Amino acid sequence: SFIRALTLPGEEVPSLRLGTVGYGAGDASFENQANVLRMIFAEPQEASVSDSIVQIEANIDDMQPLFFEPVMERLFEAGALDVFIVPILMKKNRLAQTLKVLATKKDRDVLTDIIFQHTSTIGVRFFNVERAVLARECVSVKTVYGTVDIKVSTLPDGTQKVYPEYESCKRVARKKNVSVENVYRAASMLYKGSEKN
Repeated sequence: SFIRALTLPGEEVPSLRLGTVGYGAGDASFENQANVLRMIFAEPQEASVSDSIVQIEANIDDMQPLFFEPVMERLFEAGALDVFIVPILMKKNRLAQTLKVLATKKDRDVLTDIIFQHTSTIGVRFFNVERAVLARECVSVKTVYGTVDIKVSTLPDGTQKVYPEYESCKRVARKKNVSVENVYRAASMLYKGSEKN
């Protein structure tokens, strides 16, 4: 059939944005099935990208919490996508922390070495993680305080999420001796205003 000719066996259906649906009935009669065809018209939804990353974990119960800050800084400098710490309760009710690092697979070994060198852990765990990431771009806006970098993400329906970069806001706020919140709001409002024009 012509429908079969347009597809490949086992081919994955991409993420789609539904458009219209049409139905049609044929003239022939079949004993075991209806002679009806349903067609769905849709467009590829490219606002998000899926990829595979790795999560590195270590449970640590014998390290002062304040020593985690320089470890996190080193991990980010070495390419970690995200670093966070989750408080946990281990056996015999020992308080501890789970250090979690999200990274690309190519950076896994480098980040693991940093964890071994700069924490007290003697073992780490690896998990493959699938994620979906919104399409994004970085732009700059000139506020009354100075130039601020903004990250703009786009949802499948075209709606935008606007996030002024914290470090950029902090740098401008310190230079102008104003609050980070004021800079953040000014940058966000200025970008949204420019989109309407």
